[in-house]
Amino acid sequence: MNPFINIALLLFFWVGALFHGYLYEMDYLYADIFLFICLAAVVFRQKEIKLRAEHFLLFIFIGLYIISLFYSVDKEKALLEALRVIGLIPLSFLVSIQTTAGHQVILRSIPWIGIFLVAVGLIFELERQGRLESTLQYANALAIFLLLAVLLSILFYILERKRSQLILLLINAIGLWLTFSRSVWVLWALLIVCCIIAFKQMREKTVLVSIISMHALSLVVSAMIKQDLSAFWNRARNIHTQASEYQLRTVYWQDSLMMIKDHLWSGTGGGGWSVLLPYYRSEPYFVRFVHNHYLQVGLDVGVVGIIILVALIILFYKQAGQTLHTTMDPEKVLWTKGLLIGNTVLLLHSGFDFDYSFLLLFGLFLFFSGIVSSEGLALSIQLSRIRIPIVILGVLPVVLCILWIAIGQFYKNQGQAQVEQGEWVKALNSFAQSAKWIPWAASAHYESAKLYILFGNATQDRKHYENAKTEISQSVQMVPREQLYQSLLTEIQKIK
Repeated sequence: MNPFINIALLLFFWVGALFHGYLYEMDYLYADIFLFICLAAVVFRQKEIKLRAEHFLLFIFIGLYIISLFYSVDKEKALLEALRVIGLIPLSFLVSIQTTAGHQVILRSIPWIGIFLVAVGLIFELERQGRLESTLQYANALAIFLLLAVLLSILFYILERKRSQLILLLINAIGLWLTFSRSVWVLWALLIVCCIIAFKQMREKTVLVSIISMHALSLVVSAMIKQDLSAFWNRARNIHTQASEYQLRTVYWQDSLMMIKDHLWSGTGGGGWSVLLPYYRSEPYFVRFVHNHYLQVGLDVGVVGIIILVALIILFYKQAGQTLHTTMDPEKVLWTKGLLIGNTVLLLHSGFDFDYSFLLLFGLFLFFSGIVSSEGLALSIQLSRIRIPIVILGVLPVVLCILWIAIGQFYKNQGQAQVEQGEWVKALNSFAQSAKWIPWAASAHYESAKLYILFGNATQDRKHYENAKTEISQSVQMVPREQLYQSLLTEIQKIK
């Protein structure tokens, strides 16, 4: 077991739970920097590094996002989406290098992270519309994470028969009820049925009664917390195809198919959906993600991207099948089946939501895949003589590039915070700094334009409106199809 990789992966999952699952720009930029630094350290420590088939597919997948920068409708958004997925490379290497004992340490931590999310969410009342969101700030993402924590608690209980695992199961199940995520509740029921079918230990009377009892108790405790048992029944009985969330999603998907049709092979570049949506939507709505990761990939990098993603998924199932066919170790069989169920749940839910836009959840998929993958290697590279060139020519430039972009994003976020605090002069300087660090970022000029309008409204000085017009004109020039920028320019031109 490599303690360094253990610490790195534990930090990745624990910090990710605290920082929104690495959904937002600064979160995943910091995560990328951390992961690549860890990879550089591992390269120095390892005598060899193993390149598996999934690594090559990830290289191609991420390469498509990088290539999309040259034709994307919004280079700023496309670059950020590329950086969202680039962290998967070092993460997949860390997982593949770690030993089975190291994997077990991480697996044991997942239910504890779930307890942390539930506790923090309840203590600080991190809810929206009565649904528990905790630090992930999205109920469905929290629900799918807690469902995986429930699964791992069940697997550990089957193996060890410890009451502590039942307590972990109970608390994670309570959080899962409180998310009120109907789609994940359906997958929860499916998961329990699959576990009963897959594991003969699960069919033992004492084990089955213990697990079912914890589920029933979790519902009772959840009802006590909400002080309303009927809320869960009312939510559950509305699970059908006419539910409002499902109907809205079908609208998103239908509109996205029209966009994919017009950008079939190359896609629109990362983030293109949010820019082009006004030209394709059949109803007045706006969502940043299309709530279907497979369609999202098609929108970003075209049909080729979908093919590579599907190939990555097929490879996972193939490797899991090979492991089940060849291994004689009962514990290995149990974990392979269990994580096969876990990843299947993730893959199914990602067809109804944007789970994999959370780097934390995509990381869980890769982590589970790495554990069940076969031992056959695509390529083994000896590092004794080339470790320094790899770090200097491969890892270091990537870290510096991400750090550079992170600084630019930091200035923009700082400017937005300063505007809210009424520190307009400081904010203007922050936006200017952001534009210097990331000159392709149209949003920095957009934020400056809005701020100049505030100055103009406060002072009635026309020069501020002229400055606003100059700034927003640059945004329109960079992203001519962004209606948000176009509408602001139109409004400024009306000012007399």
